[in-house]
Amino acid sequence: MATRIRIKPTEEELAKIILREQREAICKACYQVYNNAPFLANASFAATAEIELQNDQFRADFLRIVVTRDVELLEIIEGAKNLVKILQQLMKD
Repeated sequence: MATRIRIKPTEEELAKIILREQREAICKACYQVYNNAPFLANASFAATAEIELQNDQFRADFLRIVVTRDVELLEIIEGAKNLVKILQQLMKD
């Protein structure tokens, strides 16, 4: 049976791996928002949703769908603000 030698990555290699994973996570998050929620950019949809949020059942369903994996609404709001900043930077470039 062959012995495997495990080589530990250097700090520089580890930093590159972490940066790559962070960049990939940002791109995936933006992609998911774009693919799963382009309707949110529609003013008519937003106006209808505001009216429908007066309905308790709609409100409960909306929260159940939007808030997943124990994420707080304030975290979603903060994430949306950060995404806007990222997208605005992309538009500048």
